[in-house]
Formats: sequence, C-alpha cells, structure tokens
Amino acid sequence: MNFEEYKPQHIVEACCIVFDLKPAEFYSRRRTSRIARGRLASYYLCREFTALSFSGIGRFMRKDHTTVINGAERAELFMDTDPDFSKKINVAIQWLRNKKSQVRHNGIFRFVPHSDVSAYEQKGWHIASDLADSHHGRHAVIMRKDDRLSPQCRPVTAPD
Repeated sequence: MNFEEYKPQHIVEACCIVFDLKPAEFYSRRRTSRIARGRLASYYLCREFTALSFSGIGRFMRKDHTTVINGAERAELFMDTDPDFSKKINVAIQWLRNKKSQVRHNGIFRFVPHSDVSAYEQKGWHIASDLADSHHGRHAVIMRKDDRLSPQCRPVTAPD
C-alpha cells in the first residue's frame, strides 16, 4: 500500500471539522449518527493514510481493534451508498493534504450559521463545492478564497 503519512490526531481533527464535532463528542461514548459517522470516517482515513495497524488505530481512538475493523468496512460501504458521506470524506482528505503542505490550516474550513454566510462572503470566503448541496442542518462549510483550493470553490449564495 502506498501511504501518504498523516498523523492520526490530524485525521481526527479533520473529521471533527467536516462532521461538525467537538473533540469531546468524538471521544465520548455517545453514538448519535453524526458522531458515529465522524468516527467511521476517521477509522477509514487512519487505515488508508497511516501505517498504523488496526490495533494501533484502536489504541489512539480508545477503541478495540475489532471496532476499528468493522468501522472502516462500514465507512467503505457508506462511501458507496451515501454521496454526502463520500463528499465529506473527500473534504477531510483535502483538509489533510493542505495541512501537510503547510497551507494555513486554521483558516481553510469554518462552519457558520446560515445567517452569517453573507458576512463571511463579504470578507472573501466561499462555500466548499464538495458540500455545496449538503448544508447539513444549520451549518455551511466555508473556505477562504485565497487558499490553493480556490478553483474548487464557488461564491456563497444566500440561503433560501
């Protein structure tokens, strides 16, 4: 397997951003759909983008290795059947690649309420095209226009 080596803590950080989770929620015992899918994505990404074994991923995530195995398999299944999940995985991968290439990662993605979207647009932010059709509830994924990913962004439009 040809690894792009990422740190597992960066993968968790990316999944927390993309799935709108706080780290405390990610590591909690709660199993709501939003939290569970964020964890599944992190298991999958750790398996694909680190050299860690399932046991090593489990130790880092505070889970048993069998949970990680099943979670990574479920993530692959969701990627095939749920376009929104697949888009979020791709956004997390973009975030990781930008972090690795030393792009200013603290300004790449930001979740904001729809009521604040126009204010961010005036400051030069654009919505990430990967999640343009999925505003998942009260949030929108925003990306700064001067980052390397700007060709993949489109201007934010006001919510209906």
